Amino acid sequence: MCEFHGRWRRLWHQALSEKEALKDKLQAMGEVIIGWVQIGIWNIFQRTRVWEGKGLVLTLGGGDAIPCTASWKAAASSSRAKQDSESDSKIKAQEAKIEVTWAEGMAIGELQKKLEETQDQLDQAQGDLEQEQLDAAEALVSAGEDLNQLEQRTDSQNRHLEAQLAEMVEFNASAEETVDLLTQELEELKASTAEQLAESENRRKELEFHLEDTEQRLARAQDDLSQRSLDAAEALTELGEELAKAQAQSQASEAELFRLRSLLEDTSETSEPLGPLLILPEDRMLSPKSVAATIHTSEGSPSP
Repeated sequence: MCEFHGRWRRLWHQALSEKEALKDKLQAMGEVIIGWVQIGIWNIFQRTRVWEGKGLVLTLGGGDAIPCTASWKAAASSSRAKQDSESDSKIKAQEAKIEVTWAEGMAIGELQKKLEETQDQLDQAQGDLEQEQLDAAEALVSAGEDLNQLEQRTDSQNRHLEAQLAEMVEFNASAEETVDLLTQELEELKASTAEQLAESENRRKELEFHLEDTEQRLARAQDDLSQRSLDAAEALTELGEELAKAQAQSQASEAELFRLRSLLEDTSETSEPLGPLLILPEDRMLSPKSVAATIHTSEGSPSP
């Protein structure tokens, strides 16, 4: 709308400029025509001849009448012929100028028509401009109302933003206090952690020392245990051999005991004393107590 308004304003000023230029040109051409007409009339009055009574009276330049005698007639005739020739040339020049002026007048008429058309266009443009001004005024009123509404909304938003800003400032202050407290706690925690790390490092070194000592003692114990295991295996082997011998002797003793029981049963029927037969020689058989004592001695003997 502003662009259209500016365009019509420029057209308005251009039409006014053209109108003023045409008026100036018409005025100048009118002055030229009036000047040429005045010059023609002046020349006509300069050539006026007046006859009064019997004598010829010539009036030149609007002066007093001069009587014409014979000598004056001759001079007047020659002067008149010269003036006529000069007047004819001047008249032709004036006619040529008048024709030019007439052509210029025709051009002025056309310019006048164009001026009238331009005036009509200018009036139309002025009407359109007035309508545009009315529309622009209505648009400005509407824009003013919209601007007022926008200002109200902006004020409301500004108040809301100011409240949010105050909350943010308060929250920022609280956050800064919290950050300070957390920073202080972090520094304390770092110091405590450093102390704990130092204690842990010392404890780790002590544990490493004890671990190395324990590993050495464990290695020695494992070596001792291995040696004792070997000794126990050898003792078990010897014990097994002795046990096998004892079992063989026990079986022989059982067989001998069975034989003696059989003999005892046989002799009980005949009632013959068999006391000497019950005594077993030491080189043939061991008693059960001696066998048990031998086994106990083998189990309780220390490993070499």
